[in-house]
Amino acid sequence: MFEEHRPHSGAKGGGGKKHPAGCGGGTGAALGGGEYLVTDTHRTLRLRIHGRVQGVFFRDSMRSEAKDLGISGWVRNCADGSVEAVVHGAAADVDAIVRWAHRGPSRAQVTHVEVSTDAGVYSSFEVRYD
Repeated sequence: MFEEHRPHSGAKGGGGKKHPAGCGGGTGAALGGGEYLVTDTHRTLRLRIHGRVQGVFFRDSMRSEAKDLGISGWVRNCADGSVEAVVHGAAADVDAIVRWAHRGPSRAQVTHVEVSTDAGVYSSFEVRYD
């Protein structure tokens, strides 16, 4: 279901993927077969969405989709033209927003989505401008 990617590592010599300024961080914990660790009935995932995803109302559309699904977290643009998001909620709802992220709003052209586990619990879903 999810596209599998290696965990992100910010350590020197770790061979991990470096994030552009204003994006990235955290470590992924992808398991074999593109499955991701689920804790109890809720999960938190970090998404990095690539393609034509800025200037197409991706962030606002994702906030609306998250609200409809009862997802909390945040979304922001990255300097390299991608969009980064952290989503938290019931496993089925998080799966649904990950599927949505592979499509995005009608004007977006998503080429691929990186998915990794993350930590944190959020009370709402917000668009970040940092």
